[in-house]
Amino acid sequence: MRTTNRSTNGIQLGLIGALLLGAAACGSGSGISGDKGEPGAKEIAQKLKSDPATFAALKPSESDLKKLFEDSAVAPMQTYVEKMYGELKGVDMKEDASDIHCYESEAIKAWKDVEHLPGGYKRLGDKLKPGVVACSFKSGSNSWDGLMWIDGKWFFVAKPFRAITEKS
Repeated sequence: MRTTNRSTNGIQLGLIGALLLGAAACGSGSGISGDKGEPGAKEIAQKLKSDPATFAALKPSESDLKKLFEDSAVAPMQTYVEKMYGELKGVDMKEDASDIHCYESEAIKAWKDVEHLPGGYKRLGDKLKPGVVACSFKSGSNSWDGLMWIDGKWFFVAKPFRAITEKS
């Protein structure tokens, strides 16, 4: 005869449910809270290397994109983000993040002292909202960009300038 401890099973089911809800929340993104600038970017980049769930958590929602980008860029950026996160499952970092550089949207817009960002950011500058910080970093021989901060949260959109066309 098999006996079951209902209270233990209830706890197990509760934990499984909580884990599933947590996984669903990570998959939908919403950003990760963190400090502005290079120290905060380094912390997030290290999490990208060590925790695969970090990538999904950094996916910006439509409301996040509205905080990061001007209205004319939100729709193409949303399409780009969905495609990017559908194709990529993470960031392949073999080494710790290094050579981290962060720039305020105002500097990107003026294209002044932003030598560590890809040239595509020049056409993205006018689409960034004030207060946005965009960062680039390296891991070994790989360069990454698109780590973005606004209002105390980090998001990741690799090469966001690719979403912007002359029509947007």
